[in-house]
Amino acid sequence: MNIVLITDLYPAFPDHSPNEISHAVHRFARQWIREHNVLVVRPHLFPGKTARLGNLKTAEFRLDDVSVLNVPVLKIPKLRIFFLRKITREISRRVRPDVIIAHLGFNLLIGHRIAASFDVPLISALHNGDFRFGMRMLSQKTLKMIYRNSAGIACRSELLLNKLLTWAPELGPRCFTIPSGIEAEMIVPEPFAAAKIRAWKESGTTVFLTACQLIRQKRIDINLIALADLPKEIHWQYRILGAGPERNRLKQLAAKLGIAPRVHFPGRLPRREVIREMRASHVFLMVSANETFGLAYLEALATANIVVAAMGTGVDGIIRHGKNGFLCVPGDAGQLRAIVEKICLEMTATEKSEMISHARATVRGLSEEQAAHHYLDHVRQALAQ
Repeated sequence: MNIVLITDLYPAFPDHSPNEISHAVHRFARQWIREHNVLVVRPHLFPGKTARLGNLKTAEFRLDDVSVLNVPVLKIPKLRIFFLRKITREISRRVRPDVIIAHLGFNLLIGHRIAASFDVPLISALHNGDFRFGMRMLSQKTLKMIYRNSAGIACRSELLLNKLLTWAPELGPRCFTIPSGIEAEMIVPEPFAAAKIRAWKESGTTVFLTACQLIRQKRIDINLIALADLPKEIHWQYRILGAGPERNRLKQLAAKLGIAPRVHFPGRLPRREVIREMRASHVFLMVSANETFGLAYLEALATANIVVAAMGTGVDGIIRHGKNGFLCVPGDAGQLRAIVEKICLEMTATEKSEMISHARATVRGLSEEQAAHHYLDHVRQALAQ
């Protein structure tokens, strides 16, 4: 199958850090390339008044054997008018597509028009950003039109699927979910998990960890407020990995709450070092508002952490409260404190071990390879219909 994937939610150059751009869609593409032809097109939008199309150059590179094109696309400011002749020509030079798959925002409209120009089916993805920003970028009428004309609608979580069906129930027959996956080798073996639980009990100190962009949406301030209110018999350290505009405010809040000596900000780290930090931590805290899915949750599950995630977001259905982790209402410091107290004061080592065992079993069914096959199977079914 010749697959053309249109999205700017993709690395723009070979060593583009996951801290700067999501690699979630690339994880699908690098599995598909093993059996199919995959061309990724990153539309690079330019206001029409700033440059002539002929002066803008296409840049091409390969990432994990996937060919990626950065293609300039002129757009009339404040209007949904795109000049797509160049992008269509660049695709035609390389492949005759069997399907167009479009992810996020303006890429859905571009994908819709490209699919029509090649007379091939369109698969449109639904991200959290499409509900938060897409309806303003494209208008509700345009977004609904694109989804109605799509052969399939790939929802990034069960939560988004339910939101879409509430908004447009007639789209139900063509919808499916596409959770992300992680490398199977990342899942720590049972002896490592058991040793980690023993060392946690012997040390008497709980290491909390958050790894994300430091933005308000992640609600890290709620984590600090909850931890500051813990009983004194709980000994803890909190490591906040990442960079962003909230960093200074969070440092000031930690100082104001009197917990600064126990809160550490190592900054933005390479992914291998983030995984090393996860292997050394005990409880992963990320009760984000409006979280689409979040690979960090899967990575934390895989590295024998007890995960406390956000209720009512994309991770619902993956984390089952009290079974393989905990769910907390975003912004509720009292509920978060109660969950942390339960983990630290009430759960026995055996109960912690059982929860981590369930977590590792969950993530074994969410490998990157399985997730990519799951996505492509739904694409084939949509095309067959």
